[in-house]
Amino acid sequence: MTSLVWLCLLFAVSTVELTRAASQIEDDTACASCVGGGSVVCRPNYYDRYSFCCDETEIGSRSCGGTDVFCTTMAQNSLMNAFACPYSYGYCGAKTSEINMHPTKRNNIAIEISNRLYIDAETCYYQFSVPTSDLDTDKMRYFWDVNIDEMTNVVTTINNGTSLLTANDPITVGFTTGYRFQFTAENNVVFMAFTGSVPSTSSNSPLFSMSIKLRSFELNPSSGTDEVDDGEDTDTGETGGTTDPVVDPLVDPIDIPIIEPDKPIIPDTGEVDEETEPEIVTETEIVTVKRMVPNSNTIGEKSKN
Repeated sequence: MTSLVWLCLLFAVSTVELTRAASQIEDDTACASCVGGGSVVCRPNYYDRYSFCCDETEIGSRSCGGTDVFCTTMAQNSLMNAFACPYSYGYCGAKTSEINMHPTKRNNIAIEISNRLYIDAETCYYQFSVPTSDLDTDKMRYFWDVNIDEMTNVVTTINNGTSLLTANDPITVGFTTGYRFQFTAENNVVFMAFTGSVPSTSSNSPLFSMSIKLRSFELNPSSGTDEVDDGEDTDTGETGGTTDPVVDPLVDPIDIPIIEPDKPIIPDTGEVDEETEPEIVTETEIVTVKRMVPNSNTIGEKSKN
């Protein structure tokens, strides 16, 4: 009888330990603690506001979020691990990390984050994509234009690929990489993460400002009359003429001065971009984000108050 009691107690304790092995986490602190402790973080692909801290053997189980998850062990590079953590919509502006864009209806978005909850070691991440059904790939080419307009005490990383599992083109943004990037948009998602990194010598809270544009370019027609500089008629009646090749643009780094806390990273040139006004993401339904008031002396410079 005594042995049976001890066996039951042992089974009960083991059950409790197994139950505790996987736990739900809802913020960056718990996510970092989980990974730091040697466990794995998995986030459901269908919902980004919570993740699970699990043992690697539990991946795919219900206690670790099920089978449709993205885990830190699945990333092609370590810079993608942030996307396994919960998305902090309370201070990252957008209601979800997945931001779908459209060639004409939603092609210009600016994100400006500076608030009391976005502090050292906290991360905001975003996934920018455009549905293939919205693209006319027979007549058009599409590109992502990414600009980092301002960043103070923030580590910014960029990846791109067809999905979280395949993204493997890591860039840590800095002076040597430049602050303007361009990628093809067809079947290509841009993943961006902004992590607060405040040195002990700085009293400035982390902040960043970025924009992303979905640009469309019409391809040359494969037949018909094309205008040339010499004014000659090129219509020979033949079809299937060769068009100029479309070359994927490369990263276009710009000459940017040493970053100073009270100056913008990219100085204002006075040029006006002939595009629709960007959709600005600054606030959420939970937190009132401090407005970044333009400085009276420099357009685009944000107040640090």
